[in-house]
Amino acid sequence: MVEKTVLSNGLRLVMVPMQEVKSVAVLVLLRAGSRYENKETLGLTHFYEHMVFKGTRRYPSKMDLALAVDQIGAEFNGLTSKEYTAYYIKGESRHLETALRVLSEMICQPLLKEQDVEQEKPVIVEEINMREDNPQVKVDDTLGEVVFPNHPLGFSGAGEKETIKSYRAPDFLGFKEKFYTGENLVVVISGKFSAASLARNISNYFGGLPKGERGEFIPAKANFGGPSVRVINKKTDQVHLSLGFRGFPRLDDKNRPPQSLLDTVLGGGMSSRLFQKVREEKSLAYYVDSSVSSYLDTALFGVSAGVDKKRVGEALETILGEIRGGEFGVGRRELRKAKDYLRGHFILSLEEPLDRAFWYGVDEVLENRLRSPEEVIKLLEKVTPGDVSRVARQIFTPQNLSLAIIGEGLEEEKLKMLLYNRFISR
Repeated sequence: MVEKTVLSNGLRLVMVPMQEVKSVAVLVLLRAGSRYENKETLGLTHFYEHMVFKGTRRYPSKMDLALAVDQIGAEFNGLTSKEYTAYYIKGESRHLETALRVLSEMICQPLLKEQDVEQEKPVIVEEINMREDNPQVKVDDTLGEVVFPNHPLGFSGAGEKETIKSYRAPDFLGFKEKFYTGENLVVVISGKFSAASLARNISNYFGGLPKGERGEFIPAKANFGGPSVRVINKKTDQVHLSLGFRGFPRLDDKNRPPQSLLDTVLGGGMSSRLFQKVREEKSLAYYVDSSVSSYLDTALFGVSAGVDKKRVGEALETILGEIRGGEFGVGRRELRKAKDYLRGHFILSLEEPLDRAFWYGVDEVLENRLRSPEEVIKLLEKVTPGDVSRVARQIFTPQNLSLAIIGEGLEEEKLKMLLYNRFISR
């Protein structure tokens, strides 16, 4: 049974026992990601995540931290998303105390030395270069800029080179003081452990954090600015394209389940509409898929593909045809397949302690609730073919359409005309 405890400083502890396994995952989630930034603080959240791996009071160097984890044969990493930051250690259950000690040191006692800041700057600049040089990644970053113009959700989480180069140690100290507080943090323990002793001892590790307040972000604008196209002409072996639409947010329990099923019907698995039509039937692409990035107040429904540069028009026409085909009617058999696909992937993901920790932890840190897997499956099962069609009609509108595309010899006006003729004017 999943249990939640709140410390006196507001930090939430979520305990997810899995006595059938021999491992345990410790996950720390911060309710702050790149969307909490502005033009002056681009990339600071992600940079800070790097910095806590550089040393703490107990483990004063990055080698000391690495050795503490390597000596117990554990997995160790962090990540920064748009709405949260995560740090985790996963290892044998008998090493739970070590995992808690290391992660609490990183959260509560990072050194944040000027020397380490300067040493890490070139690393992050190269990470930015890597994203710029990878067209499959770059096109998705560009789509975010188009769908969320001049908004933090459209900024790259890695930041910009000049901003990264400008940061000094006081910037990180100020960031820690503002965001790394009890109210903003969730700790999840998932796997094999003793819940009774853990609940008693957790304050020894994280109880010293100040209570603070939860961080706030700039809400996304409710309305779209109209059809938009962003073309990046660059020498590539294929053209990479991403179509984007505003979708329904995380907290929309009415529309989010049919949105997930719409995504599955379009791009979930090798039997999905896009895979079958674009790849198998017409051989237009190696990869083609759809995805939904859900945020607290909005979502990005995307369709991506890498296509033959001589068949870009045909690929776009085919994808748009699948999106608008028959006002996106869905039969009961196709919907049943989509429900079983989602249910199967969901259940499989919950068999692993770290994935289960993320499931419960992200729910808690963003939505302040803990849903059981049965609740989520029940919501999916209630969805009707009419629900999916209704959501598709609301998402796939001309006013809600954006296109980002990267390749050689692309003409923006021709692409706009194609979208108008094949999608907007229909």
